Amino acid sequence: LDKLYLPGTEDLMVLFRPLFITSWLLKQFVQDHAGQHAGPLRVVLVSASSKTAYALAYLLQQRASSASSISVVGLTSARNVDFVQSLALYDQVVVYDDIEAELAPNATAGDKTMVIDMAGSAKVLERMSKAVPDAEVVRVGATHWEEDSKGLPGTFFFAPQYAETTVKRLGYEGFSQAVGRDWEAFLKSVGDNGWCQVEHRTGPEAVLATYETSLQASGMDPSQGLVLSMAPIDTKSSL
Repeated sequence: LDKLYLPGTEDLMVLFRPLFITSWLLKQFVQDHAGQHAGPLRVVLVSASSKTAYALAYLLQQRASSASSISVVGLTSARNVDFVQSLALYDQVVVYDDIEAELAPNATAGDKTMVIDMAGSAKVLERMSKAVPDAEVVRVGATHWEEDSKGLPGTFFFAPQYAETTVKRLGYEGFSQAVGRDWEAFLKSVGDNGWCQVEHRTGPEAVLATYETSLQASGMDPSQGLVLSMAPIDTKSSL
C-alpha cells in the first residue's frame, strides 16, 4: 500500500513527490541543527523558486509556530522574484544582485546562518561566503553543472543516507506517518493557493521543444508544472 498516494492529485504527485522527500529530510536536518544552537537560526534557500526549495520553506513555516527562532530567506533571480514573493512562504526575499547589501548587514553576532543551496552556482556561493563568512553551507543540487564545482564551500547533503538515519530514529511507521501527514497538507496548500499550474504536453515534438526551452537563459516559468508524454494523443482510441 502506497501511503503517499492521494487519489485525484496524480499530476502534482509526479511533479512534487521525488522533490518533497528531499525537502522533508532537509526540514529534519534544519530542526536537528536548530536544536543544537541556542540563538536564532536564519536559513537561506538558494534558488528559492525551485519546487524543492519552496516545499522546504513551507515545511519550515509550519514549524515556525512552535519555533519562531527560525527565519527563512529566499534567494532568487530578479526574473522570479515576483513568483517567490507571491508564495508568501519566506520571511525575506532577496535577489542575487543584493546578496551583500541584504544578507551581510543582517548577520547579527550570535545568530547562525545556514545556506541550503539547490543550484550549485560557484559564483553565488563564493559571494555568500564573503557576505556571511560564518555561514554553514549545505549543498543539495547542481543545476549550474557548467560551473566549476571544485573547492565549493560546504558539505553535500546525501538524502538517502539521512533518510536511513531518520528512519532508524523514528521507526518505519513513524517516518511514514510523519511524511504522509506533511505531504497531504502540502499538496492541499499547492492546490488551494495555485502555486503550480499544471500543463500537459504530449508527443515527441512537444517534449523536444520543452527540453530546448529549458536550456535557454530565460529558463522555465517557476509557476508551471509540466507533465510530458512521448505518446501522442490518439483521438480515435477509446482506451
